[in-house]
Amino acid sequence: MNRVLLPVPILILALVLAPSWSSVRAQTPPDPATATVRLRDISRYVGQSFGFYVQVPGISASAEVPKFQPSTDFQIRLSGSAPATQDGYKRTVFTYEAIPQRSGELRLPAGEITWAGRRLEIPATAVLVREPVATEEMKLEVSFPKRDCYLGEPLLVRVTWTSTLSFNGIKAVHFRLPLVGSPHFKVHPAFPETDPKQPGAIGLPVSEERVIAKFSDAQLGGREAVQISFQRLVVVQPGAPEMLTVPSAVLLCSYAEPRNAKFKGARYPSYFNNEFFEEDLSGSFVRYLVRSEPVTLRVRPLPETGRPADFSGIVGGFRVETSADPLSVGVGQPVTLTLRATGTDHPSLLDLPNLLKDSPLATLFALPDHTVLPDLASGSATWSMPIRPRHEQVEAVPALVFSYFDPGSGRYDAVRTEPIPLRVEAVDSVGLSEAQFADGTRLRNEIRPEVGGIFHNRTGPDLLVAVAPGGWTWPWYAWLGLFGVPPLLWVCFCRLTRDHRLELRDPGAARRELAWQRFHRALKGLPEPWDPNQAGLVLRQYFADRFGLQVDGGDRGELRRLGEKLGVEPGTVNDLESWVGRVDWAAFAPPGVQGGGLDAGELVSLVLPFERRAHPRRSLLGAVLFALGLASAGGTEAPVAWLDEAGALFARATELAPIDPAQAEKFYRLAAERYETGLRRAEPIHRGLVFYNLGNCYVLAGDPGRAILNYRRAEPWMRGDPQWRQALAHVRNERPDIFPLGVLTPVARRVLFWHYDWRDQTRVQVIGLCLAFGWVLAGLRLYRRPAWMPKVLVGLAVAVALLVGSSFVHASAGPGSDAVILAREVVARKGDAAIYEAAFSAPLHAGAEVTVLERRGLWWRVRVEDGNEGWIPADTVELVAGPAGF
Repeated sequence: MNRVLLPVPILILALVLAPSWSSVRAQTPPDPATATVRLRDISRYVGQSFGFYVQVPGISASAEVPKFQPSTDFQIRLSGSAPATQDGYKRTVFTYEAIPQRSGELRLPAGEITWAGRRLEIPATAVLVREPVATEEMKLEVSFPKRDCYLGEPLLVRVTWTSTLSFNGIKAVHFRLPLVGSPHFKVHPAFPETDPKQPGAIGLPVSEERVIAKFSDAQLGGREAVQISFQRLVVVQPGAPEMLTVPSAVLLCSYAEPRNAKFKGARYPSYFNNEFFEEDLSGSFVRYLVRSEPVTLRVRPLPETGRPADFSGIVGGFRVETSADPLSVGVGQPVTLTLRATGTDHPSLLDLPNLLKDSPLATLFALPDHTVLPDLASGSATWSMPIRPRHEQVEAVPALVFSYFDPGSGRYDAVRTEPIPLRVEAVDSVGLSEAQFADGTRLRNEIRPEVGGIFHNRTGPDLLVAVAPGGWTWPWYAWLGLFGVPPLLWVCFCRLTRDHRLELRDPGAARRELAWQRFHRALKGLPEPWDPNQAGLVLRQYFADRFGLQVDGGDRGELRRLGEKLGVEPGTVNDLESWVGRVDWAAFAPPGVQGGGLDAGELVSLVLPFERRAHPRRSLLGAVLFALGLASAGGTEAPVAWLDEAGALFARATELAPIDPAQAEKFYRLAAERYETGLRRAEPIHRGLVFYNLGNCYVLAGDPGRAILNYRRAEPWMRGDPQWRQALAHVRNERPDIFPLGVLTPVARRVLFWHYDWRDQTRVQVIGLCLAFGWVLAGLRLYRRPAWMPKVLVGLAVAVALLVGSSFVHASAGPGSDAVILAREVVARKGDAAIYEAAFSAPLHAGAEVTVLERRGLWWRVRVEDGNEGWIPADTVELVAGPAGF
């Protein structure tokens, strides 16, 4: 009897040791230590940057960066380095950006790197660089307001791109502005920013940044043209030479006569409806190059004569007004000090509160430690900050002096404010860290996490993983794992040892035999989001292991010959070649642009014909299972472009929020529109995270109704997420409406936490753990029968029953008729018309959650949270279930 039961502990031991066994095998690469160079782009033109990377085996904590020989053909700079995993082996990849200076068959310079105590040679690499076409149909200008300036003086630079060619036929724009990234300039957005909603606004890729520009009519060479222009505020930094030459701005673009129907009737593309960010260079096109004229500035240093000892560093005149409220306080109590700067063309560059830290004000008052952001308007900036008197001898807010340099007169000057009388009284107790005791000691704060507020938007590869609501799509492998793992684990253990024995006996045969498995495992193990660079490495490693073939983005004739030898259909070979080309092209796309169609399912379907013909014993069913397993991994889905656009708009809104709240609100709503438009598409995304981000947009835009609505729509996916719960609770607490509830509801929610707080995925996981633990106890019970074991088994059975019952309740409930009021204010009536009296003592406001009981024409009967009922207009409320498409 005991011999029959021996496989049980063996299976458990194999389950524990299998992951560690695989990890040990994956840590020792079989290939020798070499440094290799890979190019990441297909088409390369003069003046257009392209990427390449240097790959070395292993990971070293004290590693040097590769050193290249000097070259006049390329400008080369390091973009970054990161660890990578290919076929289970760890490597380090150094990513570089190169800009060709001339056309022809060039060679990237050779180099070397000291790695793990060894000196590795980096070979020179051949690169074919094409010459773009110069044209008189376009003109690029970078205009400075003056050519003679001082260090630290702000200059408003205008960049203009004029074209007689239709902008609707232009795509794949690469715009390099030397001001951005130059150590001699600090670049700021011009204030006020262009509104992306206004007619003629357009997004333009400029030096790895999305710039909001605008269209206008123009003339070029006596012909009608259209120009795109934007402005940037630049400040010359210390260390700049006296004669500073700004290199030419470079613009490369592809032009083809527009044939797409979406451009018919449009004079120029819109903010979203343009192809400036498109990287697909297929078809017939002309690659144009436009350069601006270089600009030489004379940079004068600030004079030493007359420089005040307290010079603030501000270049440019302004005026300051101050006010304080209240004028009578106790020691340690806050006084709101308001500073308003006027008379300046660039108020966004002023930072007056930071200049007060070394002023006499800091000795009399405790100043805030955080950054005080201004309220910007045309020609003015206003700061409001709390200051606290340190002792009762403080009699006034002292006069403030701000020195500056006037570039117009070439002299230093200063602005002074009037002192503000203040009455400070002693207090019996002080509870503020800024107040001082008589002996000079201070109170100390106890730092605890804040409960309120919302969290950051969700980004990254999790958004691209399609997850069904409720979590009841999980059980197909959860239950399969619980009931099918024990017998399959034994088979996997035997298979694992067989492969290891084969590797010891014949390493070459093992690489060929395991090439498909390693290919499949490496694709699933790619870091998220899916890097085309690493995907290309996985594909090349498979063909190298299986057939000894090098697949590169240039000459792929060997791939065709291999297909003919194995009898693979020519169409499949052509599709695989195209896939390799798209991977190589997408590997160094500008930010926000991803290669289209680079999905794992397509790659597996293209590689399968080669594998089936090279390994006839591999059944079609097994190959399909591999493909399905890869597709279900969810980590290699092609990114969705509108997610990047919405994320960029949200990021821009957060930048503008401290300086221009009205403009930031427009960007938040614009980002929300992009999220809503994308949600209506049938694309594989994590809808819960997108609804969560949509709720954040509306919270920051000041729309609590739509914020709660979208948080509620995210609930089926994110019921157990703590950040989602806190965000929803925060917005609910900010609502003006309060409904008295009974004591039982909050108590029941705490007692039945697994039903109200856990999401379905969590319940399924706990059920699986309980069943697995029960299986282990049941197996042990065959050997020993302690007295406590039946009680534990009964407890596990009760827990499983409660969790299964809770899951069925949630699965059968559905979205129901829950709804959220979106109108700013609505009066609930006792009947379905405005002639009826009000149902409640006060109007309902945006964010109030109701349950729809009846729909009668333009009026809905709803029940509020305390159980009372009323009638409201249908256009003031929206169902959580959402309209069609949501």
